[in-house]
Amino acid sequence: MRLPVLSEEEMDARQQELGARIAGRRGAVRGPFRVRPHSPEMCERAESLGAFARFDRSLPQHLRELPSLTPEDVARAFDHAERGDTPARKLAPPLAAGNAAVFKPATETPLSGLHFARALHDAGLPAGVLNVVTGRTAEIEDALLDDPRIVGITFTGSNAVGNRIRRRLADRNVRFQGELGGKNASVVLRDADLPAAAKAVAAASFGQAGQRCTATSRVIVEQPVYAEFARLLVEEVEALTIGPGSDPATTLCPLSSPKQRDSVLAHLAGAVEQGATVLTGGTADTEGERAHGCYVRPTVLAGVTPETAIWREEVFGPVLALRAVPDFDAAVEAVNDSDFGLAAAVFTRELSRAYRFADEAECGQVAVNTTTGWDVHLPFGGIRDSGTAYKEQGEEVLRFSTRVKTVAVHFGA
Repeated sequence: MRLPVLSEEEMDARQQELGARIAGRRGAVRGPFRVRPHSPEMCERAESLGAFARFDRSLPQHLRELPSLTPEDVARAFDHAERGDTPARKLAPPLAAGNAAVFKPATETPLSGLHFARALHDAGLPAGVLNVVTGRTAEIEDALLDDPRIVGITFTGSNAVGNRIRRRLADRNVRFQGELGGKNASVVLRDADLPAAAKAVAAASFGQAGQRCTATSRVIVEQPVYAEFARLLVEEVEALTIGPGSDPATTLCPLSSPKQRDSVLAHLAGAVEQGATVLTGGTADTEGERAHGCYVRPTVLAGVTPETAIWREEVFGPVLALRAVPDFDAAVEAVNDSDFGLAAAVFTRELSRAYRFADEAECGQVAVNTTTGWDVHLPFGGIRDSGTAYKEQGEEVLRFSTRVKTVAVHFGA
């Protein structure tokens, strides 16, 4: 099956429409922190994955019509909570490998998923290959998870829900791919370009109001440059403009729901009670028209220790905690002192330290002098409580979307 691809003009028009709708409904920002959708690139990558899945490179040319990787004509269930490129990242590999899919968008943010499914339908995806189910998870999860046709589930969301799904599937030989919680750290070493690091950290922490699995929520700074970096970071954060995503001036959007807003504020109150100092932000923004919204001021906390709950627990909001450490070894130790292991970054001019950090940081993704760069052709996924053995993206994703069949042929000689 060749994955349908709309023309560039059609994709651009749909991206503009989807961007406007999402900005109006949940406040996604179309400013400096806007992330360009990867759907076209994902489609191109999916075509190559489909070819790879159908033709085993180990077979000689005249036997390649007997693939050792067989597409599974089965349903897969999906649940996630991010912007429009997440459905593409989740759905394109299994569809390209020949699977059918059941797609369940997050309860509070189904719009991007519905638009994505409509685009595939309009491009010619056969009926029944992709099926979309919306609704409250608690009311429909039994029908989705207990269906005997399901052989794999890929899920992005909280550890509580992910672990519940994992336990529910454990005795059924159903594959589970989980992209779960994170407490991602950035390390700023004494030789770093501090202004550049402050800009990068602010973007990584407050893009989409921190509602991203790879958002930076911990910053570990070598003591000699801690004060200067904190000053630069606060300047960057206080320059953000809070508002609805439909306003071109907005650079910090609202949270996804009143429940999420209240959860973030509760985390902040708990941190202050445990001795943290608010360098900026720390409260809801209820000024003017924002009084009725789910706005939380971008917050930077200092005075945080390893025992402070907010240093360890995922907040999923515009909150960043700072800690000073004496040296590189202490910085790596602080990064790894977590139940999670999704992403980490280091800012340094010294290549040997960058290599050491990449080797010693216990997480699935590492960045140097940036907090991004994990494109769709590269494997993506965390370790520890952040994920499972099955990775998203890259050729690794085919381990989840296909099954291996070994074929032996006797020529009769």
